Amino acid sequence: WGAFGDDGALDFVRTEFDRDIDNNSINPGKQLHEKMISGMYMGELVRLVLVKMTNDKLLFNGQGSDLLFKRGNFFTKYVSEIESDKKGTYASCR
Repeated sequence: WGAFGDDGALDFVRTEFDRDIDNNSINPGKQLHEKMISGMYMGELVRLVLVKMTNDKLLFNGQGSDLLFKRGNFFTKYVSEIESDKKGTYASCR
């Protein structure tokens, strides 16, 4: 699995977010499949989507916090915490 996609085989499914994560990694162009599926990158992937949605005025009335716009500030554990919120309470999302 380590080098799967490094030859361009995954280019047709890579998103702008996948490319951003890869370009800003310590090993651009390597371990592309890992970057697309690993929990290590999930928090940053979600942050990038939130930033785009905020910039497109689809979230937060277009006004995100400074922390949202800083790379590496949205951890994968937040995804689990948000996902585990009891329906209707959304305590972890506030």
